[in-house]
Amino acid sequence: MTASKPVQVIVKTEINQGGDTENLELFTSGEHYVKNNASYLSYHEEHEYGKVKTVVKFRDDEVFIMRSGAVSMKQRFVKDVDTMTNYRTQFGELRLETRTKAISVRMTDGNAGGIIRVQYELQIGEEDSHSHMLTIMFREEKG
Repeated sequence: MTASKPVQVIVKTEINQGGDTENLELFTSGEHYVKNNASYLSYHEEHEYGKVKTVVKFRDDEVFIMRSGAVSMKQRFVKDVDTMTNYRTQFGELRLETRTKAISVRMTDGNAGGIIRVQYELQIGEEDSHSHMLTIMFREEKG
């Protein structure tokens, strides 16, 4: 395992459903490290239900997002593969089905930063599916 490095993290989500578009952005700090041939990004976010710790494990062809705290879920993204997860909050649990359309992982600045993009369709229970474009950008803090 390489030593973790402090990073600035920007998470952008664009959600399209029935012609309506919603854009969400999160700016936070976290850490980046490499372990067993995979890269990890770890950060905390304030959620409407409380504090959530997020760990993103990523390689060229797979992104795995684990959330714990006020929200609990493990969401796996592999191109052209359907995955299922349970999204848990204090109010109950929702079943999520994800179909990943595209994944792009690119390291920048001599591996001091990177951009992760995941395009996917999300089905929540019996609702219509939503189209999501998730972009996670991180850059090592220069101190």
